[in-house]
Amino acid sequence: MRGRSVVWSVVVVGVLVAGAAVADGVVRERTQETLSTSLHTGIVGLDSAPDVTIGGFPFLTQVLAGQLDDVTVTAPAATLDGLRLQQVDVHLTGVSTSQPTVARSARLTAVASVADIEAALAVPVDLAIQGDALVTSATVLGLALDVVLEPRPAGRAIEVDVAGLSLAGVSVPTDELPAALRDQLTGLRIPVDGLPQGMELTEVEVQPDGVRLTAEGTDVVFDTTS
Repeated sequence: MRGRSVVWSVVVVGVLVAGAAVADGVVRERTQETLSTSLHTGIVGLDSAPDVTIGGFPFLTQVLAGQLDDVTVTAPAATLDGLRLQQVDVHLTGVSTSQPTVARSARLTAVASVADIEAALAVPVDLAIQGDALVTSATVLGLALDVVLEPRPAGRAIEVDVAGLSLAGVSVPTDELPAALRDQLTGLRIPVDGLPQGMELTEVEVQPDGVRLTAEGTDVVFDTTS
C-alpha cells in the first residue's frame, strides 16, 4: 500500500507541475500579444505590430511581481521622423506589466539604407558606401571630387561631418572644399525624435548594407499619450 501511495503522490505532483507549466505558457502568450499591441503604439512608426518574446521561467512569478525580466521585440521596418529603418530589434529589461509600459533599460538597433538616408537629408545628395564611410561625389573644373562623410550620434539626431576630400584621386585638405558645396554639406542633420521617451542614439556605424543605428536608454516610457 505504501508503494501505491508513493506512486499516486508522484502522479499528483506531475499533474500539478504540468498544469502550472500549461498555465504559465498560456499567460505568457497572452501577455506577449498585449505587449505587442502596446509597443505598436508606443514605438511610433512601426509598420505593423511587432513580434514579442518574453524570456525567463517561471513566467507567472514575473507577472505577480509586476515586472518582466527580459523582453525582445522585433519588427521588419519602422519610420522615425521621416527616416526609414529596417531590421528593428529592441531588447528590454525590467518591463512593467501595468500601463504605461515602462522598461528599466532599453536598447534598439536598426539599419537605414543609403537610399533612406538620402531621402531623410534636407539637401539633395547622392551617397554611396566605400568601406566604412559614406561618400558623395561632385565635379569641380571637370575633375571628380569625392567627399567622405562621417555620420555620428547626437542625442536624438544623426549629424554628418565632412571627414575627408579626394580630388581626382588625390587627398586635399577639407578646408579647400568649394564654398557652394561646403555650405550644402555643413550642418547636415537627421532628427530621430520619434524614438521612445528616454532613448538617445549611442552609436552610428556605416556597414555594407547601410547605416546601423544603436539607441539606448533607462526608464524608457512606451506611451504615445505622454
